Amino acid sequence: MKSRLLLAGLYLLAATALRASPTRAVSVVERFAGSNDGSYLILRTEIDNLGSHYSSQRKVYLDERSKDGKTTVKSTLLLDENRSIDADHKDPDTPPPVAITVNSRDDSISLASVQEKFPQSPTVWDTGKLGGLTVNPEAGVLSPGLTLAEGKKIVDETFGGRNPEQGWKLLEVSEDKNAIYLKLAKGDPEEAGDDEGPETRVVCIGLERTWQFHAQANRKKLYLLAGIYDKQEDAIAQAGKWHRSSLEVWTFDPLLKYAVVDAQAEERIKTLGGMKKLAESLGVELEPISGSLLGQRIQIP
Repeated sequence: MKSRLLLAGLYLLAATALRASPTRAVSVVERFAGSNDGSYLILRTEIDNLGSHYSSQRKVYLDERSKDGKTTVKSTLLLDENRSIDADHKDPDTPPPVAITVNSRDDSISLASVQEKFPQSPTVWDTGKLGGLTVNPEAGVLSPGLTLAEGKKIVDETFGGRNPEQGWKLLEVSEDKNAIYLKLAKGDPEEAGDDEGPETRVVCIGLERTWQFHAQANRKKLYLLAGIYDKQEDAIAQAGKWHRSSLEVWTFDPLLKYAVVDAQAEERIKTLGGMKKLAESLGVELEPISGSLLGQRIQIP
């Protein structure tokens, strides 16, 4: 008798748990929608479960963001709708009816105007290029000599500190004309029923960091050192005076200074008198150095 009462109690408890309202939560999914030289478009979908198994609210935004990675230029609410599932539906062979109520809708933005203003589409990196990256939950997304995205910023800013107990992962890296994008996910993929998880974000690492990434990727093994300077502005000024397209300015890690170097070292050394001619034209003595001694490349205006 006691066992029957116990089983009945457990059944009642399980049934009550199944009927209990879920914790209210909002999931956000972002998708890339185009870009131009200075900004990019994101289609952002927010789904609020309203703390219910049967009702939800869906909002779709079109966000224009600056490629500096920090500024939302414009955000437009395209669609705001509520969905209600028939809680009394009994037929197990058919899906329950869903009632949709449109709260607002913006038809002022056409697909043609979006394509005209944001014509660029990013190219997704292949596995070979992705293999050069390191992903660490605390350190972030790293490439040799450069951090593409800091782990703390991904948690606190990209995902807004939501569900900190859930880890994030890198789903995809893509690149358009002048910027690199990271597609990040957080949450349990099984919960969302797809490979991404219930939360995704698209992050532009910024124009300057993209430029630095390529500078690091194209760093040569050998350079010709033309001068070392205490101040960055002095190194840039001197490189500008010499008017040589092959001259670059880098941080010089061993001395925490700035170096002006010639990037055509190997070609000049192989060419008879090439290194000597350059030294004479610059009025300095050139010294071959390893590219491993250089840190970050500095842009010359």
